[in-house]
Amino acid sequence: MWKGASGRPLREPGIAGQCSSLGQRTSRPQQIFPLYQRLIALRLGHPSLRSDQIYPAAWPEWQDQLNPQGYGVDVGRQLAIFHRWGAAPGGGLERFIVVLNFSGQDQWVDIPFPCDGSWTDVLAAPPQTAQVSGCWLRGWRVPCNYGCVFLL
Repeated sequence: MWKGASGRPLREPGIAGQCSSLGQRTSRPQQIFPLYQRLIALRLGHPSLRSDQIYPAAWPEWQDQLNPQGYGVDVGRQLAIFHRWGAAPGGGLERFIVVLNFSGQDQWVDIPFPCDGSWTDVLAAPPQTAQVSGCWLRGWRVPCNYGCVFLL
C-alpha cells in the first residue's frame, strides 16, 4: 500500500464519508457491488489489464512526484497514473491509461497518453469519451477516492 507524505497509508477508493461525491454514494454494499462487478468484468474481458506490460514498471520509494512524462505516483496529491497495454481479445493492440485518486477531493488532472485519439473512460457509468490531442488530456476531473480507466 502506498503511503502519503505523513507516513499514513493512502485511503482506498470508495470508503464512505471521505468525500462528498462517489465515496458516499458507494457506502452501502448494494451500491458498491455493481462497481466490483464492472471492475471484475473489465479485468476478465481485457487481457492487457493482466499482462506484464505496464509503465512505469517500477517506482522507487523515494520518488514522490510523477515522472517527467506524467506517469507514476504523486504522493502529495495522492494520485497514481500508469499505462497498460497488450493483445486485445480479438487481436491487435489495446491500451489503457489508469488514473487513481486516493484523496478525499475530486481532482482535475493533466493525463498523459501514448497517442492521440478518442479514448473512453470505461470505468465511468455511463462510459465517457475524451478527445486526446498532443498526447495529453488537460484538466480531466477524477472523482475523489475513485479513478478512471481509459481505453483506446
